[in-house]
Amino acid sequence: MVLRSTLLVICWLFFQPTSSYRILVYSPTVSKSHVISNTRIAETLAKAGHDVVLYLPEYDKESGNIGSTLAKQIKLDVGENKFADLLKFNEEYVFSPSAFGTIKHFLQIPVTLTAICESIALNTKAMDELRSYKFDVAIFEQLDLCGAGIVHLLGIPSRIWLSSQSMMEQMSFFVGVPEPLSYVPASAEADLSDRMTYSQRCQNILIASISLAFHYYMATTTTNMFRRNFGADFPHLDKIAGDSALIFVNSEEFLDFPRPILHKTVYVGGLGLKESKPLDEKYEKLMNIGRKGTVLVSLGSIVKTSGMPMPLKEQLFAAFTHFPDYYFLFKIDKADSVSKELAKGAKNVQVVEWMPQVDLLGHKNMKVFITHGGLNGVMEAAYAGVPMITVGMFADQYRNGRAAERNGYGYSLSKKNLTTESVSTALNTVLDNESYKKNALRISRIMRTKPFRAEDRVVEWTQFLAEFKQLPELEVVGRDMGFIQYFCLDIFVPLLIILILIAFVQIKISLALIHCIYRRYSRAVFKVKPE
Repeated sequence: MVLRSTLLVICWLFFQPTSSYRILVYSPTVSKSHVISNTRIAETLAKAGHDVVLYLPEYDKESGNIGSTLAKQIKLDVGENKFADLLKFNEEYVFSPSAFGTIKHFLQIPVTLTAICESIALNTKAMDELRSYKFDVAIFEQLDLCGAGIVHLLGIPSRIWLSSQSMMEQMSFFVGVPEPLSYVPASAEADLSDRMTYSQRCQNILIASISLAFHYYMATTTTNMFRRNFGADFPHLDKIAGDSALIFVNSEEFLDFPRPILHKTVYVGGLGLKESKPLDEKYEKLMNIGRKGTVLVSLGSIVKTSGMPMPLKEQLFAAFTHFPDYYFLFKIDKADSVSKELAKGAKNVQVVEWMPQVDLLGHKNMKVFITHGGLNGVMEAAYAGVPMITVGMFADQYRNGRAAERNGYGYSLSKKNLTTESVSTALNTVLDNESYKKNALRISRIMRTKPFRAEDRVVEWTQFLAEFKQLPELEVVGRDMGFIQYFCLDIFVPLLIILILIAFVQIKISLALIHCIYRRYSRAVFKVKPE
């Protein structure tokens, strides 16, 4: 009898029916790193048994070439657009920023992205195909809020707003997440840590305000497009996004700056991180050339090394040759013929157009990772326990580097000060100070052993939302308050005025009393006696 009951329980545990939900992951192909992160989310949910569609509007066709074996992919050719021009300017901007060119470029972004979004929204064939799935949940990226409008048009009841990096200013503002700028660095090109001087706090407030204003302008521009095409009552995109039941943040808590969050915030950073595999013969040989080890150098997929000015390349290669006991593997793009020529004259430098980054970082001879500070690369290095030197190029990369520096396993360099001396100093510091390696190994162990894997968070929260549709219990009233009410200025300002008035009256009374006493004392002292 006991055996029979035990078998029944085991059968129930293993063969109980599970709900399979239809899930849309909206991922515009703005960069390869974004698509990789979003694909991992789609794969994780598909592996859990759900019917997942990875929708890839092709802003940049090259970035969309990411394989997905479980989730169904739907790619949309958005036609001829100027996104390529934005990418081209970005390549130029990272190495030689021009104030006029930067302003002109940023003013062009809302126009370009809105035009692309319009082509997506008006593609009736693709929209009808997506509607036919009758999705239970939609996960959309934070880039330009076009995804919020598309999800609204599709009528998907449950929404998850996804940040492909740390929580950005517009996400915090629209959702109602507190963001004390006194110690939370802005994510938009702020090369700041969480311990700021007075002037740095001023800079942080200015950057965050400009970033928020820019994204609100962009959201309004795209909202107006939706209203032109789908009716004047179309909700503002920041309202659609802000009403999302959950917020997924593709950042690792232990790699980011500590900050306030809401109950609806779910950190999913580290999703899909894998153990390194043995290298093939070619790379294994390269990893064993340096007597003291190997240094890996990569500036990511968006930054093209072919656009790096010649003097800057010469400075970098000169710095590398100052460390003859280490071998440098430098990832370049195909068009970078200059670096190939410079490498011929450097005995300890090898340039490659592709490399198995995860496997290289996991090799025992890897000593330092010189990186642009992209979130994926930072997480891979931290997971492998490799100290890093970061050179932020744009967006959140500065912030990621400063966070690594704060926690003791990273050294942050400014792209404006990349010289042979500065790079050499950074390498000497990280290679000679054992604390960097010690802290890197500590963060690696934390990432590997912390409770609740990112995969479990993604699956279980998504399933939870699919079941309950909406989670109004997690909404904060603060996101609908005005500035004055939110900061209680309507209480503190009148109170301050009253206190000032009381102090003023007390001072006036005190002065009057002092004046009266002084007059009496003067009369008593200087009173003239009659003759």
